[in-house]
Formats: sequence, structure tokens, C-alpha cells
Amino acid sequence: VGADRRQVFGSVLLESLVLGLVGSVAGTGLGAAVAYGLVNGASGVGLALPDHPLVFTATPVLAGGGLGVLVTVLSALVPAARASRVPPLAALGAAPLTGPVGARGRVALVLPALMVGATGTALTAAGLRATDFSQRSTLLVVAGGLVNFLAVLLVSPLLVGPLIRGLGWLPAMVFGPAVRLAVANARRVPGRTAATTAALMIGIGLMSAASVATATIRATADQQLAEHFPVDYVLRSAAGTGTAVPAAVAERLGADRRIGLVARFRVQEVRLAPAAATGTGAGTGGPAGSGTGGAGSAVQVGAIDPTGAAGLPAPGLTSGSLADFRPGTAIIYSGVPLAGAGRLGGRIR
Repeated sequence: VGADRRQVFGSVLLESLVLGLVGSVAGTGLGAAVAYGLVNGASGVGLALPDHPLVFTATPVLAGGGLGVLVTVLSALVPAARASRVPPLAALGAAPLTGPVGARGRVALVLPALMVGATGTALTAAGLRATDFSQRSTLLVVAGGLVNFLAVLLVSPLLVGPLIRGLGWLPAMVFGPAVRLAVANARRVPGRTAATTAALMIGIGLMSAASVATATIRATADQQLAEHFPVDYVLRSAAGTGTAVPAAVAERLGADRRIGLVARFRVQEVRLAPAAATGTGAGTGGPAGSGTGGAGSAVQVGAIDPTGAAGLPAPGLTSGSLADFRPGTAIIYSGVPLAGAGRLGGRIR
């Protein structure tokens, strides 16, 4: 009761220091337990990870613990300063509650929020206008979202009252006076309610961001697999490279009604002789045939059954069309230094 401002300020900081230490130790222990469980539990789900002990050095422990304590103490500086301005004896009595935000307070909240929101929108627009979809554009979009979220936090004291009124109307009608009292108490001091719900908003935002990132990675992986492996099974000879699968096997697979499509293909490394004609160029950029070298060099040449190729996804051609792809023609990867490869319909030598 008789503590002075210095003692109150120091007691609040001491509590934050103890809380930061306890939280850092608990977080470090939980992180080590999760890492140990992931490493040792991977075999249970069929992931063959290398046998390696858990790396637990002093650097991450000191860095994580120091950061946890520092953030906790810094977050307590303003509350400690406010608490030191109130005499302990006065804090034991009833304090008048701050009412709804007035007109001047609304202006003080709306103007900074508009400025922050405009900045976030500009960052998002700059990221969306990028055509290369590089890491920089992704960072701009993420930064724009974070800044816009900060703008919502700034105006949350103005939004929380109408939201509580709309969300609490039906429960108050159904459950009676207890819910009506809770709604009125939450609306009485919008700033306090907004500060209380800010942590919940941040938590939900982080969970939503993690869910979106996980779904994005999964969709991207599925798309990449579908583009690079447009078939369910690839059958190769067990004898190794250079040994073909017998044609009878392909015929038996094609006659099986459980298999929708059988595409026979062959890839072989050949050496081009100077001025040797190997076909007519039908286009560039496709996977059906490729070469990586000039006259006299070794290149990879692929051949595919036309009936099977018709059922596979069309390759992305930069010129020409699949209608021109027939026996005696070839699809060349872009940038291959073959004579005649740069001209559609030209002779490949």
C-alpha cells in the first residue's frame, strides 16, 4: 500500500522478467521435445530419415531464451509506467471507466489507420503487378497483408462495439440476462475489449496464414507432379539402360481394360554427324524429342508412339502445333544449338 512509483515500476518489470524466463525455458523444452518426436516418429509414417542424433547446442538456446525474455520485458515497459502513476492505495478503489470513443478519438484512430491501410494496399498492388512472380513480389504481397492487418488493429476500438452488438443480439435473446450483461460489459469500454481480442485476432490470422501456405504448397506440388509426370506408372526394363521393354508387354497392357492409356516411348543417346539430316522441326519447347548439342556431339533423342502421344497432355509449344507432329518430325527444346532447329519446318542437320 505504501509503495512508491519506483517500487511499483520495478515490481512489474520483475514479474515480466520471471515470466519471460519461465516461458523461454518451457518453449525451449517443448521445441526440443517436438524435434525429438519428429525425428524419431518419421519412420512410423514411412519417411526414411538419416539416423542422426538431435542437435541441441547452446547458441539456439541462448538466442531463443534471450529473445523471449527481452520481448516480454519490453512489452511490460508501458504497463509498468502506467501502473507507477497510480498510487497503490488509489488502485484499491473503484476507478471510472472510459466510455465510448468520442469524435476526436475517432479521428485519431481513423486517420492513421487509413494511412497504414493505403501503404499496405500499395505494397500488395505492387506485388500483384509483378509478372515474374519472384521472391520479391511474394514478399511485397505478404508485407502488404501484414500492414493492412495492422490497420485493422488500429481501428478495432471502433469496430468492436458494432460487432459485439450484432453477434450478441441473438444469443442475448436466447440465453437471457447473463448474455445481455456480458454484451453490455464488452461494449462499455471498446478500447479494453479491442486490446483483449487483439491477441485472438493475431492467433487466428497466423493459423489462417499457415493454412493458406500449406494449401498453396500442396496445390503447387500436385501441379508440378501433374506437369512433369502426367502418367500413373512408368515401366522400364530391369536390365538397365539400353534394354527395351518387349513389345508384347506393351500390347498386353494396352489390352487390359483397367489401364486407360499405354504410351510407348524410347530415349537413346546418339551422336550427330556433320550435315546429317535427322528430321523436320515441328516446334520448340516440347518433351517428345530433345537435343542438346551441335553437329558431332552426343544428344538425347526420344521417340513416342503417335497413338499413345495423342492421349497425353499437350506440351507447351512456343511455335508450331501438335497437328504438325507426325512421323519424320521432331519437337526440339528451345535453345538447342542444332542446325535448322531455329526455323519452323526446317531440316535438322
